[in-house]
Amino acid sequence: MLETEAEVHRERQKLKDLLESIKNKRQEIFARAEEKARKAAQRVEEELKEWLRQQREERKNLRLATLQRREIQQVKEKFFPVPRNRKESLRTLSV
Repeated sequence: MLETEAEVHRERQKLKDLLESIKNKRQEIFARAEEKARKAAQRVEEELKEWLRQQREERKNLRLATLQRREIQQVKEKFFPVPRNRKESLRTLSV
């Protein structure tokens, strides 16, 4: 009878230890998964920030290009006026 009680006690202890090791392993897995998710979220956030920076830069460059085109057009119109009709252009050529 004592042997049976001792065997039961050992078996219970073995099961408790197994349960504890399973819980610990589970916690490790969750911790690693959490860390991976955090790193992935951080990478996505950094990529979004970079994309946003590029978008702002492109808009800035587009505005600058538009301003430059407008200035060039104004200079052309000032120094090389476009004739209103053919008669006017022929008169300016014959003068």
